[in-house]
Order: sequence, then C-alpha cells, then structure tokens
Amino acid sequence: MPWKQVNPMDERVRFVVETQLGMKSIQQLCHDYGISRKTGYKWLERHAEGGFEACIDQSRAPHSCPHKTSDKIEARLIELRNLYPKWGPKKLVALLEMEMKESHVISASTAGDILYRHGLVVPRKVKKRNYGKTKTHFLREPTSANDVWAVDYKGWFRTKDHFVCHPLTVTDLHSRYVLWCKGHRKQSASEVEKDFETIFTTYGVPLALRMDNGSPFGSTGPGGLTYLSLRWMQIGIDIEFITPGKPQQNGSHERMHRTLKFEAILPPARDIYEQQYRFDAWRERFNTLRPHESLQQKTPGSVYSPSPRRYTGRKGFTYPGYFEVRSVRKDGMFFWKGTLRFVGEAFGKEQIGLVRDHEDRWLVFAGEMLVGWFHESLSGVRPLSEWESFCGRDGRRPPTGSL
Repeated sequence: MPWKQVNPMDERVRFVVETQLGMKSIQQLCHDYGISRKTGYKWLERHAEGGFEACIDQSRAPHSCPHKTSDKIEARLIELRNLYPKWGPKKLVALLEMEMKESHVISASTAGDILYRHGLVVPRKVKKRNYGKTKTHFLREPTSANDVWAVDYKGWFRTKDHFVCHPLTVTDLHSRYVLWCKGHRKQSASEVEKDFETIFTTYGVPLALRMDNGSPFGSTGPGGLTYLSLRWMQIGIDIEFITPGKPQQNGSHERMHRTLKFEAILPPARDIYEQQYRFDAWRERFNTLRPHESLQQKTPGSVYSPSPRRYTGRKGFTYPGYFEVRSVRKDGMFFWKGTLRFVGEAFGKEQIGLVRDHEDRWLVFAGEMLVGWFHESLSGVRPLSEWESFCGRDGRRPPTGSL
C-alpha cells in the first residue's frame, strides 16, 4: 500500500480545528503535528486574521527589487540584439554603455538571461578542439599597430547571379582593424598587387605580413616565395608564412572571416557590386561600432593608427660586398660559371646574392632571406628542407663569422 500523501494546507486546517475543539492543549497538538509552538501560534494568528485562506503558503518574493534592470535598458538591449543578431551579450552591453555614456549599466550575464528569456539566444554546444602542440615561435607577436598585418582570401562563394566572388581581406593583428575587404572575380596576383598599392598609400607599410602558403602569396619554390611576396620584401616588409595545415596560427584573422561570413555574406548579394557595398558597410561597422573582447570591449578603430613607415615604392635588393650577385632571367635561370641554374620564376628580373659556406655550399639569398642553396656538383637550387640545420626557422642571414 503506498504512503499517504500529506497536504500542508489540510494539516494546518486540522490543527486549527482541533485547537478550537479544545480536546488537547496546544503544546500536545504541536507535538502530534511535529511543529514548534511558535509555528503553531503563527498559523492560529493567521487564521484569526484571514480565515482558512490565510493558511496558504505566501510568496517569499520581495515586493520590490531595487537592482532590477529597468524596462528602458531591457527594451534597448532587445532592440540592439535584433539589430545585430550575431552579437553576443558582452558586445551588446559594451555598445549599450557607449550609447548611455555610463559604465556598469548591466552585467553580461544579466544581459544573457534577458535575451534567453525573450527567446533571442539558443544555447550552443561548444565543440572541443584539440590542435595539439603547434610551433609558432618563428611568428612574431604584435605589440603595437602595424607590427603584423594578416592577408588572405576568404573562401569563395557565388552571388545570386551565379558569379564567383573571392573576398580579399587584410587586418592589423594588434588592433584587429580590417584595412581591406574587397571581392575579386578570381584569385589574382596582379589584382592583389594593385589593391596593396592603395592600402600602402592609405595606411603606410607594416613591419611584417603574415599569410598562408597558398597562391598567390606562397609557393613550393625556394623560400616559399612568389612574385607577389618577393615584391613586398623589396618594400622592406618581412614575410611570415604559417605552417601548412595550421590555420590557428592566424587564428584572429580566421575568426574575423567567420564574422564576415555571418554578417555580410549569408545570404549572398544580387551581384558583386551589391556584395561590395555590403563589404564596405560591414567593414565600417566592424571597425567603428563592434566592440572587441581582446581589446577590453574597445572598437578596433579606437585602437588603430596608420603606420609611420610611409610607402615610397619598392627597391631592388642590395647585398654586402663579399656576396656574389647574379641577375635572374625572366624564366628563373641564372648563370653560374658558364652554366645555367634554375632558382624560380618568382625571382625573374631580380638579383640574388650568393655566398659560400665552410663546406663549399653556396647559399642563395633574396635580400635578407635565405631561400636555398646549391653545390657545384649538383644542378639547380635546393630547398632549405634539405639543409635545415644551418638556416634556422626564421630564414635570416647567418652571421658573417659563421660563413
């Protein structure tokens, strides 16, 4: 037989009734019902004031909550979420504080609760990623604006007129400022070079450019260089290639691509011209309005400033007097002791520097970058992967004393 369910309201009514009958003392009744005399007298007083209905449990919620979020702030928060549906509570709170010119208007957790209560957020299961140990010591850590820029083509997509669009993006890795976002019909070195003429003229020249190993930025040739990256070196820019298959080494740029996708590409525009209008509007919003968590909720535009290194055009490579200098033909060949050796078409119409090491190998330099080596008994220039112990990870010229 199941246990009898006890209703607290019924018990209180029986307690009051038995008290009125006077068959037992209040002390005995409190003992029988398993309550203290203080509690017994409380329910008798409530019955005397309001009858049996007063024996119902009353809400313990406070009549007022002085720290409750005001209806005005809550309404504005909902408006901002509808205006920027991909922004989370932290960014919306930062934007709200900028609008109201106050700090600590509302906490991010409270904002998240409000959005959840109005059905404006859906809990998302975070996928745990394990990238393992990645060697990134050869990539510099930007400490100020224009230390390192990242350049990449975001994945292509088709606009509604069925034409392909390849967005070229450039960001400053310290301030997260998006310097460029332009749709191209194809991934073209000439188009990238033309865009960078405008970028360098507008924002100056960075210390380094970080990119992946794909065309038109990188190649499988000596030093991983292409015509484009070689030209940037002649401007005085260090070239940094991430490890193949390790996009997390350029994580902030890849994260920006995700924001670009959800806020300016999905769904695609009617044609590339309308899509470019979206890119321009998104870039302005990202730089001047959208707070960034890594910047303590400041906007990239409030942190970034143009580079003091002004663009004066590219210059040819120069080498110390003890280097052998050779001019490379358009087809990537250069003369060495009456024979032709191939170094790469990327070096066409440029000069390379050669210097002998202590083991009679000739090191091949493009400016200050060691790109390969060769031996007189072998044909062609060999990649650094066949002789990594000498050059080190950064590819810089070794000290003169070690040659």
